[in-house]
Amino acid sequence: ANLGLEAIAFVPDAQLVAAGFVDESTNAPYDPARYPNNGGGVFLVGVEATGQVFAYALNTATNGFTRVATFASGFPQVMELTWDAELQQLWAVCDNGCAGRSTVFRLAGGRFTSLARYERPATLANLNNEGFAVAPQRQCSGGRKAAWWADDSNTGGIAIRRGTVPCTVATPTSGTLLAGWP
Repeated sequence: ANLGLEAIAFVPDAQLVAAGFVDESTNAPYDPARYPNNGGGVFLVGVEATGQVFAYALNTATNGFTRVATFASGFPQVMELTWDAELQQLWAVCDNGCAGRSTVFRLAGGRFTSLARYERPATLANLNNEGFAVAPQRQCSGGRKAAWWADDSNTGGIAIRRGTVPCTVATPTSGTLLAGWP
């Protein structure tokens, strides 16, 4: 229990092609035509026990699949993956097992590359946060937009907490703090 696939995110074909995503099964640029009935993109799944992220092109007609990429989340465990389609970046989130940290990835050189690591908000206890979502760009204010974390333990009777994240594409940094909880 809780050691298998814990996280899932969907990345559209158009964004993968535009970013020059490399299909590791062919070692060539990703070609959606190679994967009929894939639902229009690739599914990223995170394995809680290892922190690995796998990208799969599914075939909804045959229930088949092809692994097209593998990369490390940067954590010994991963509980959530969220694709921010507007900024074209992937959030990998770890719960209290990793002090609530997040890593942001972007497709660079055809592969998912770590850009920034974020600590949990200073005002947030080290909770069992296993869900994460970000607001759309149109809700940016003062360079930040809302983000929500889901506490799997419902600590203090609260299952969802809100904070903010940057509205810009992450840049190579380390130790950046997310904004506090309103």
